Order: sequence, then C-alpha cells, then structure tokens
Amino acid sequence: MHSSGGQSALLVMDMQNSVVSRYIKHENALLPFQKALETARRHSIPVIFVRVAFREGYPEINTRNKMFGGIAGRAGAAVPEAATDIHSSLQPWPGEPIVTKLRVGAFTGSDLEVILRANGIDTLILSGIATSGVVLSTLREAADKDFALKVLADACLDADPEVHRVLMDKVFPLQAEVISVDQWADSLAVRPEALDEKKEKARKYSMLNRLARKGQTVFAGSSLMEFFPINELQQTLDRSCCLYNRGIAGFVTAELLESLEACIFELEPSSLFINIGTNDISAPDYKLERLLANYDEILTRIARRLPECQVYVMAYYPVNAKAEFPFVPRESMEEVFRNRTNEAIREANEAIELLAAKHGYVFIDVNEGLADEEGNLNKEYAVDGIHMLPSGYAVVWNNLNKYL
Repeated sequence: MHSSGGQSALLVMDMQNSVVSRYIKHENALLPFQKALETARRHSIPVIFVRVAFREGYPEINTRNKMFGGIAGRAGAAVPEAATDIHSSLQPWPGEPIVTKLRVGAFTGSDLEVILRANGIDTLILSGIATSGVVLSTLREAADKDFALKVLADACLDADPEVHRVLMDKVFPLQAEVISVDQWADSLAVRPEALDEKKEKARKYSMLNRLARKGQTVFAGSSLMEFFPINELQQTLDRSCCLYNRGIAGFVTAELLESLEACIFELEPSSLFINIGTNDISAPDYKLERLLANYDEILTRIARRLPECQVYVMAYYPVNAKAEFPFVPRESMEEVFRNRTNEAIREANEAIELLAAKHGYVFIDVNEGLADEEGNLNKEYAVDGIHMLPSGYAVVWNNLNKYL
C-alpha cells in the first residue's frame, strides 16, 4: 500500500471476534462499519485494521496494568487465535494491513506509525470499538503526533451510550472532525465534469438496456473497450452475433464495481469480455493489490449474479511511451506513463491471469501482432501511445474472433 503523497487512511480498530461478540448484539449494528469499509475501498482510500493480541504467556503485560494485568495472571496459553481474528463481516482485502497492538491505543506496541509515515498518510479516519477505549486513546495520541483526524460517530460503539455521546459531542471535536459515515461518504462524492459524464453514460446504458436483447454477448471496461469499434467489426463476421459494448472511458475498477448493473447485469449476458484496470495502473497512487482486490470483487459479483455466464478476462494491451504522436504533446502524457509502463502491465497481466483462474474464468491474451520489436504498442496502431486506431482494434478483433 505504498504511496508517495499525503492522503487519508481508514482505521478499523478492535473489530475482532472477541470484542465484537461483547458489544454487538444484532448484526445491523455492524452496517455502519461495513459502509465505512465500502466507502474507503470505493474511493481507493487505504484501510488499516488494528487488533489487540499477545504472545503465549503474556510477556507483554505487567500486572500493575489495571486493564490488562488480570489477563497476565491467568493460567494457560494466550487468547485463542480465532478470538483475535477480524470479524468475518469486515474481512481485510489483500494488501490491507492488520496491525497488532499491545495496549488500548492503536500506536502502543505496534508498527502503525511506521506504516502511516511510509505511505505518506497524514489524515486518519477513526472507527472501532470502544469509543472510550481504542478510539479515545488513538485519537489523543494521533492528535499529539499532528495527524489530521475524523471520527465516524456511527462507526464507533461503547458499552455506555452516555459516555459515547459526551465524547462525540464535547471531547472529540476539540481535536477531530466528528461526522457520520454518510456525511463522510458524501464529502468524498467528487463531482467534476468528467465524473458526471461517466455517470451519465452509465445512466444512458441503463436506458438502452431496456431495449436490448437479453442473454447476448457484452463487452465491458474503460476507454479501451468503449472505443473498440465492435459494431462495425461485427459486420465482417460470417455468422450472426449480437454484441453490446458497455465500456466507459475513464473507468477504474472501483467505478465499474458501482456500475455493474448498467454495464453488465441488466443485460444478463451469456458471455462477457471484460478489460478493466488500466486506469488504475495510471493513477499516481497505483497499488497492484488494490486493483486485484477490486477486480476480485467484480468477478465475485459476476459469478454470484450470472453463474452460467462465460467470462473472458482480457489481457491489458501494451503501451508506447517512446514514440511521438501528432496532436498529442509529449508532456501531456508523462504523468500517465509514469506508472503505466509495459513492465507494470506485464506484472498486472500475470496477476489477472491467476485471478481469472481462481474464479474458473478464461484469461485471453489477444495482443498478438500489436507490439513492435521492442514490445511497445506499434506506433502505426496508436493514437497517443495508449489508445488505438481502428487498425489496432482490427488486430485485436482477429485474435478475439475465435472466442465469440
């Protein structure tokens, strides 16, 4: 989860089985915590889990400690591992660290601060159990360490509701912004023109889906899919084939997750070609683990909703960061190519191939003939080193034909 710039992180604290079982009497009480997790992941905000656990024999505990001293005096081994596991409803995704602490506050005895500093995190979003325990202790120390702080009031619980209220209303606001999970989610709902355009495309797709034939072939993904001239190329087929293109330019994996209904599910496809994630790779804070976690969730939902659908997970296309392209200033592409290299694409393709196999889906590499001798996207096929001309898509189409 390495990052070079300042950003936020969501701390999910003490949501381990032994704690949740004591405080949570109904599963609905976990909904705010689940929504906080979903919000962070949707907006690519790092998530860090914090738990408390000790070695066998409790060598970390001094009997003078009023809260933990009684544990050290008990006979037997350490607390069972299952008791310190994160609750099943809040399971960490690959790449999301689980920090083990040795006292009430999240920093004591843990490597939390090392992880935060290494990843350029300067703002902490706090959630957990209990409000008067780990949340209070962590807030105080984090404030002294000069972190900016937000507390998700409804994603914190305490055995004493009045203590919870006083802390949220009178104590925490002195050092943190106290908000609800919904308010936090709304604050992250960035509304630039480009995002509105993507949402509008999804809305129009949903309208088109009402007129479309169900059970056909769907292509879904980002601009590399949206710009694929499928309707023209399918006219060259010598057989009848009904294809729908539901690609949306600019989409990252998190956005496709939000738009699965319009882009895939409403069409109830019998076969699906999916190419999503290259914009994740282009992002300044790109993490392969985050891309894989989102892609894994996409494929999991597809398997759940469309168990009979034949899914083809497409390899990412090569890029060309060396050539000059008419009407495309080189400096305008420098930031994109900083992370979106052919080496990063090869690494992602290897990981995506394994992910497809995990779900029992077919990984297809239809890139044969796209690259030059150096492995770069052939300049003759490229618009800007990433997007392709119809001649490039014709190469892909010829390779893909046998899967239709």
